[in-house]
Parts: sequence; C-alpha cells; structure tokens
Amino acid sequence: AAGRRATVLGNLSALGTADPVGVPQDLQARSYAEDLESEGLRFFADAKAREAAERYLQEKRAEGAGAGEGEGEIIRDAGESVRSVVLDKAVRGEHEKMVFREGPVGVARNWHLRAETYTGKDVESFENKLNSLVGKGAGKKGEKKTAATA
Repeated sequence: AAGRRATVLGNLSALGTADPVGVPQDLQARSYAEDLESEGLRFFADAKAREAAERYLQEKRAEGAGAGEGEGEIIRDAGESVRSVVLDKAVRGEHEKMVFREGPVGVARNWHLRAETYTGKDVESFENKLNSLVGKGAGKKGEKKTAATA
C-alpha cells in the first residue's frame, strides 16, 4: 500500500508544481505563494503549507489593496473537471493506449504526442498539420520504393 501511495503522490507531484513525492519541502510560505502565482496551480502535500501560503497571500493582498478590495479565500480547490482528470490519470493510471504505427505520419505522431500536455484539440491540429506537410500517401510511397528495390 505504501508503494501505491508513493506512486499516486509522485504522479500528483508531476501534474502540478509540487513537493517531490508528496513529502513537504518545508519552504517558507513566500516560496509556496510564488510557485502558485507563477504556475497557476500547486499540489500541496501538507495542509500546513497550504494554510501558510494562504496566510501569506492574504497579508500581501492586505498590504497592496485598497479598502474592500478582494475578500475571501485566495487558494481554492481544483474544479471538478480537474479533479476527474487527476483521478483518472494520476490515481487510476488511465492513459491513451499505445498503438504502434508505420510510415512517417504514424511514427511522428507516436513520438511527438506522448507529452501529457496535448489535449484532444492539439492532437487533431498536430495530425492535420503533419498530414499537410508529409502528405497522407507518403507512407505508401516509401513502401513502393522498398518493394521496387527488393
């Protein structure tokens, strides 16, 4: 169970700037807040670190803000769509099934689309661009040349 927990925490750490493998880094609240401001999200392995970062951001807001400007919690939980992606990808380990391809288009797709930052729309755009550059029949031409030389 400990190994499974470490794997899940490691995956969560990779999804957002975070403490390595779920172990709190015990940084100053300012460091946590700077990470959050620069990246837009952060996985906190420790509730105390999140509370400290929230306090720091509240103090920073109070120093620089006028009366009545921006009240309420600054650090919010991730939305439901983000939580479902995290649960599916990091906890359950669901991913796109690897499909082995042949030809320049298929090989290029497999090499370049393994990065987890691509969305479905990015994949479609990439494939359209790749097909326009290489051509849909490019793989067939290579097979014909190989057959002709054999």
